[in-house]
Amino acid sequence: MKHDPFNTALLKEFPLFEKYYQEVGKSTFDLDTPSLNFLDSLFTPYFLLQVEEQNDEEVNHVLLYIENILEDEEKEEEQNLFYQGFFCSLYERGCDLLSLPLGEKEKEYVKDWLMKA
Repeated sequence: MKHDPFNTALLKEFPLFEKYYQEVGKSTFDLDTPSLNFLDSLFTPYFLLQVEEQNDEEVNHVLLYIENILEDEEKEEEQNLFYQGFFCSLYERGCDLLSLPLGEKEKEYVKDWLMKA
């Protein structure tokens, strides 16, 4: 998978993230930035900002989008990107993951992998 389609898909799915990218990240990151770096350095901080600002609608939108990818057996590469570049990044930043409105696949990963590590 090329990095560009994954990064572009995130920008298309989340207009607020696209605005954040234009303001914060475009000078440092382009759409060919490796997807793990794009998630870790841009998308995760964006998500944490939404949590901090209590933008429940966007937090739910992000988590539902990811949950749908985790449920799709044909999207293994994208799943691994979200596991490593998003959930691990949140965990390493000290985010209380279990306080988030996680879907079943997300909860399973957090409880069975991250919390037991």
